Amino acid sequence: MQVRFHLIGATSVHAKLGIIMIMIYINQMILVSLVNNIFIFLLFTNNNNELSYSCYPVN
Repeated sequence: MQVRFHLIGATSVHAKLGIIMIMIYINQMILVSLVNNIFIFLLFTNNNNELSYSCYPVN
C-alpha cells in the first residue's frame, strides 16, 4: 500500500511538473510571437517613416 501511494504521489508530481513545463513552453511561444510581431511592427513603422520623410520637402 505504501509503495502504491508513493508511486501515485510520484506520478502526480511528475504530472504537475509536466503541466508546468507545458505552460512555460506555451508562455515562451506566446512571448516569442509577441516579440516577433513588435519587431515586424517596428520595421514597418520605420519604413513608413522613411517613406514619409522622403515625401516631405526638407526645410
